[in-house]
Amino acid sequence: MSQPLEDDLNKRRWAEARFRRFFLGQLDLDEAERVAVAAALIPGLSLDMGAAEEELIEQYLDHRLPPDENTAFEAQYLNGWDPDNRAKLRMRQAVRSPQVQQVLHPAKIRPSPLRRQPILGWRTVALAASIVAVIFATLYVVDSHRFDSLLAMFRGRGASGPQKSNLEQPAGLTASGGLILPAASGGLNLRLGKAPQSLAWIVPDYQRQYRLRIDAASGQEIVSEPLTPKDNAIEYSPPNVSALALPWDIFVLGPVGAGQKILAHYTLNP
Repeated sequence: MSQPLEDDLNKRRWAEARFRRFFLGQLDLDEAERVAVAAALIPGLSLDMGAAEEELIEQYLDHRLPPDENTAFEAQYLNGWDPDNRAKLRMRQAVRSPQVQQVLHPAKIRPSPLRRQPILGWRTVALAASIVAVIFATLYVVDSHRFDSLLAMFRGRGASGPQKSNLEQPAGLTASGGLILPAASGGLNLRLGKAPQSLAWIVPDYQRQYRLRIDAASGQEIVSEPLTPKDNAIEYSPPNVSALALPWDIFVLGPVGAGQKILAHYTLNP
């Protein structure tokens, strides 16, 4: 076996051995990034990763997880910040429901020689087929969105693994003039035509409070009050936005009560 092929095989085995702990949130940041990068770059590995997650969800629904893994699973898929996890669990529960299973695997009824079995109306059949189609379409969208989110976290990073250098990407405003800050494990440079009216950031723990700090080019520093998450995100509208010229340095601080640790740093350029 050539050296490059052997290296890819070793990377695959290394990542596969960590899939379970990846989904349970038991890997540190560097290991989690390496697993996600491997899934994005090694052909076929993302499918294996998805299968590992499906197996984990099935084991939870069958009450086959040990207590420590069951606790970790619920922290990620029931109480975690990622809505995709909750949607994926709900979809799996829906697929396992008796009503859907009856449509997917209808019972074979032996016809009686004395009377004909009633035939399902076309409306009933169409409705059942629509339910199944919606469920599987939703599962596909959730899976695709989850993987796209993973790729977005590491866009611009090379095959050698995650780098600590700043990334740069364009940013867009919402219809109300707000800016949703993307996920970032280090510094992230964003380009924007004008200062945003508000900032939103998805939190890792919706039960804690956080602060946002803005260092503007004019020398002004604005620190928000403690922000309570709503729908797994914090939102802050800085006062006198028109007086805060870009570029901005935006720092996410928290959780409140655990010191002023910087969780993320964004540079917002015009």
